[in-house]
Amino acid sequence: MPGLAGGRDFFSFIFSTRIYNPIKNIRDILTERSEYTPENQVSSSSLKSIEKMVNNLADHETLYRNKVKSLFNEYLENMLTAMLNGYYIGEDNELSAILAREKRFQGQYYLCCNVWFNFSAAFYALQDIDRIKIFAGLTQIISTLIARYLPCYTLQYKQNLYVNLINLKTESDLPCLRKALDDLTTTFEYDTNYCEICVGIGKLHTGLNSLSRTFNEAMSAIEKRSAGPRVQIIDAQSCLITNTYYYSFSDQNKLLDYLKSGEIGMVEGLIKEIFRINKERGVSHAYLDRLYAELINTGIRSLVEQGLEARQFLTADALDRCHDLDCNFQGRQKQLLQFYETIIQAIQKKVSGAGPLIAQAIKYIEENFTQDIYLEKIAANLGVSVKYLSRAFKQNSGWNITDYISMVRITKAKELLIASDMNVNEIAERVGIYSRTTFLRLFKKSEGVSPGRFRELMHSRPKVIAKAGSQSGAGNWQ
Repeated sequence: MPGLAGGRDFFSFIFSTRIYNPIKNIRDILTERSEYTPENQVSSSSLKSIEKMVNNLADHETLYRNKVKSLFNEYLENMLTAMLNGYYIGEDNELSAILAREKRFQGQYYLCCNVWFNFSAAFYALQDIDRIKIFAGLTQIISTLIARYLPCYTLQYKQNLYVNLINLKTESDLPCLRKALDDLTTTFEYDTNYCEICVGIGKLHTGLNSLSRTFNEAMSAIEKRSAGPRVQIIDAQSCLITNTYYYSFSDQNKLLDYLKSGEIGMVEGLIKEIFRINKERGVSHAYLDRLYAELINTGIRSLVEQGLEARQFLTADALDRCHDLDCNFQGRQKQLLQFYETIIQAIQKKVSGAGPLIAQAIKYIEENFTQDIYLEKIAANLGVSVKYLSRAFKQNSGWNITDYISMVRITKAKELLIASDMNVNEIAERVGIYSRTTFLRLFKKSEGVSPGRFRELMHSRPKVIAKAGSQSGAGNWQ
């Protein structure tokens, strides 16, 4: 039947051009991509070959998406952590767009709400697998509880510390945070046998670049926690927080003198007084770190002045501990005193190796630096040869005796520049340097600036301004 045959030819043409050829083209395209080609070609049908290849493509796409998501999250956390630590990004930045798209950050206001867990011995007595599951789920639990009410990004800042970056459109959204924290404390209220929980709330600030400020305030609030309550919520609004610290030049010199003379009791008393003053003035978390670092530097300076290698006395663990939340004012005092005791022992060991001679030379210099003293005069006073005293002093103190005399004089001159109104000539004579030119040269060599400029810098240091507010906010979340 010609008509029927013609019809078959027509449908055959349609199949080959509209169905078979596209399938063949798809198969050929997939086969050209060697990474998607099956190891054993399926000969039963082109459709099955295509199905396997498409599945292979889907698997690779899923793997690719997961890798991209992992890298994206890592990038986001690194950027946000850097900003919490004070890193500044430009006004036109991708981070704002990412947060807006991924976390619904549409508002202009930001605050940090930090959650700190202090786990008890009972918790660490649990099986390892149980503790691992708890640690793995904490970020998700905290994030879910807060994100019910407000746009939030939760990251684990360090062990046991979780930072919630919260975005608000208006200040009237703050009651939503109260509801979120009520849910949070209710969720963990039955676990207080295993942990102590403290939540620190930073103040509300405008713009993404304000994260470091609100983070610092939230950390400072946590450090003002009180002993006893297992669950505390502390709002920075109710705390005295000052962004500076008190550590005077006079205190620094006293500490150096006490370390050099080995008076650990005087060192302990001075450190306690320094921390007491800073605590009363509400020094913030960030500036407490800076104070601690400055006190460490003073210890390092005492080692260097004695010709000792500072790296022998510092460990990375000891320095990292200064940032731990369980190492607050009291903990940091303990850390410092242990460091200073080590310094004193090292200095005494070094001095004792030279016998009483070097100690006598140092005492003579510090009692007579206002007079015309020099190596020959000191050696004659101590009854030893100039050569022996020079060699022994250098070997055991790390200083040439002439340089040591200059160091003592410049140190006293700095005290007078800060504490008195005497002019440069009067100060130079008071410390035993009767040539203005020599005094200026020695001072600039030691400090890098002229005496007049040094006085200006010291007098222009920012003063501590106490802000109104109580120092306690624990458990008063209303």
